[in-house]
Amino acid sequence: PVTAPAYAREAARSFAHHLVVDLRGMGHGQLTAPCVGRLMARFIDRGTTRGIDTSCTRKVRAFPFFTAFAGPAP
Repeated sequence: PVTAPAYAREAARSFAHHLVVDLRGMGHGQLTAPCVGRLMARFIDRGTTRGIDTSCTRKVRAFPFFTAFAGPAP
């Protein structure tokens, strides 16, 4: 679920039907974005990357940096 974009593109070349989804500014934690969960569920349900609409990823924004388990300050 978290691979550096350059490595993801390199690995994708090994697969005939690949899909690289790059969430700009995101690192670990991208799976917490509801959009990403839906994309993964569609992929698992369909068993293919064909026809999966990734446009929702353009709206995903990185969470603010925080050091407490409770998350960022309000």
